[in-house]
Amino acid sequence: MQFKEPSDTGALPTKSADLLRLLSEGQNVVLSHELFKLLNDTAIDRIKEFDYTLFLDEEIEVVELSDITQDDLKILKEQRLIEIDPTSKRVKWLDSQYHGDFERTKREIQQKALYEVEQNIILWQLPPGIFEAFHQVYIMTFLFRGSMLFLYFQKYGMSFQYLHIEKDSQEKYYFSQGYEEVSKLEKVRIKSLLDVYEGRLNTNYLPESKKKRNIQEYSGLSSSWHQSRKNKEYINILKRNAMNYIQNYRHAPKNTVMWTTFKPAANKYENRRMKANCRWSGRISCNECTRPCGVNFVSCNARATNRYADRTTLIYLCNIFPVPPVVQYLSQGTTAEFDADLYALAQLMQWIWRSAIRRGEAVSLYLPSARMRKLLLDWLG
Repeated sequence: MQFKEPSDTGALPTKSADLLRLLSEGQNVVLSHELFKLLNDTAIDRIKEFDYTLFLDEEIEVVELSDITQDDLKILKEQRLIEIDPTSKRVKWLDSQYHGDFERTKREIQQKALYEVEQNIILWQLPPGIFEAFHQVYIMTFLFRGSMLFLYFQKYGMSFQYLHIEKDSQEKYYFSQGYEEVSKLEKVRIKSLLDVYEGRLNTNYLPESKKKRNIQEYSGLSSSWHQSRKNKEYINILKRNAMNYIQNYRHAPKNTVMWTTFKPAANKYENRRMKANCRWSGRISCNECTRPCGVNFVSCNARATNRYADRTTLIYLCNIFPVPPVVQYLSQGTTAEFDADLYALAQLMQWIWRSAIRRGEAVSLYLPSARMRKLLLDWLG
């Protein structure tokens, strides 16, 4: 079976346009998560027409908090540049001829399905019709119950069944029905490959008041913690810790390192062994860069990439919590309970699995968040 990948170097100017061409021809297509999230109504019609089956490698982000600020939203409403549909709550751009300061916001609203779920809170949501358009959908993922996609399916009443992989007497793999926990044997194997750092670098950045308490409940290294100016000193200590771990504990060259934090904080940690900004695009991270730029920052929500499968020294400077408005929105009208700890563990494991451990190689991990470290070690047993 041959697959074709959308390109922006041919006759059509964008990958989205080329994807629509391939779907209109009924071709087998391979595409990134980001391009999948841009599928429009025309693409959905082509998917239905040719009875496509979707194989989704790892869970995909289905809801995201928009970066449109409350002040900008107020101006957009006052100037009648946007309107909110009173029924669906979808944001619609009104002036198609507009050119000005909100050009980027205009493109975002025109390209994506944005909704005002609460007063001045804007979310992007993947239209549920995308999944319903396919003849069959297979999602190959890990710890699915700790994902936003699980809540999304609950919200829209999308039924699904669990499958797991088994091996027959001839060493051939096949799908079998039912949910299956990760076996103790597999956890032992993972644990044997994963060296989690334990030592002073896990606590020397903490305020004295936190060292005397049960720091496993401490919310340090969360997204909001990184945004607080009062934590600048502790971030600088963590930056030195990470450098110390790479150079003196691991003696690791930069090209064997992958590291992460929340994107808005990435520049605070960047150093000669931890590079975040692509020299060519100027953006933080560069999963699609085709030229060497030395970036070894891997987004903490990275999925479905083998680009870093040779990395053996891992630096994880995050403490993951779900975004409250997103959870609240997806939970509306459902009885599903969301497990914030399972969500955090799933995010961490998905990130670790971008590294050489996916090839069965040993890796070392600096994980200074006490909460995240406990979740990982408790799960491994």
